Amino acid sequence: MARPQKAINPIRAQRLKEIMTNENVSQRELSKRLNLSQQSISRIINGAASLTETTAELLIHEFPKYRFEWVMGYDNIKTHEDMVDYQLGLVAERDTVLETARDIQLKALGYSFAETSYVLHGNDESHGPINVFKYNNKIGVISYNDYTSLMDNFDIYIETKLLSAIRKNTL
Repeated sequence: MARPQKAINPIRAQRLKEIMTNENVSQRELSKRLNLSQQSISRIINGAASLTETTAELLIHEFPKYRFEWVMGYDNIKTHEDMVDYQLGLVAERDTVLETARDIQLKALGYSFAETSYVLHGNDESHGPINVFKYNNKIGVISYNDYTSLMDNFDIYIETKLLSAIRKNTL
């Protein structure tokens, strides 16, 4: 009985071609570097054979800036540098969501800070910089250190609440 054929993933062939173009490598040179036949490389590029995990690992070993997951078509993040940029973007989005949620919650509780950008409004000799805030139409002052601590704790609280709400909606 014949062995069942695996489906050929055309994305892998496209990515192999892209790496070869970016690295200015011919099929012949690549076959030598990966210790594969030139025919094997040609069959992958032309869609007659699939790029296997083993071949992808050899490729990544030879060209380490590319990510295995990208070569295999599992995601669209090509390099490790791109992955760092992507993760930093997620952190920035998370921080924006937390900041917005914090502002909404504080306003709902009756707080209104003098500057939404949290610009400092003075300096207290014993406590350092201070923030001016308004609660129920009364002006108050809080040291910068106390304010930062309060906001850090509040961010943890908001993040916990957001994650809880997300879990409830996705389960």
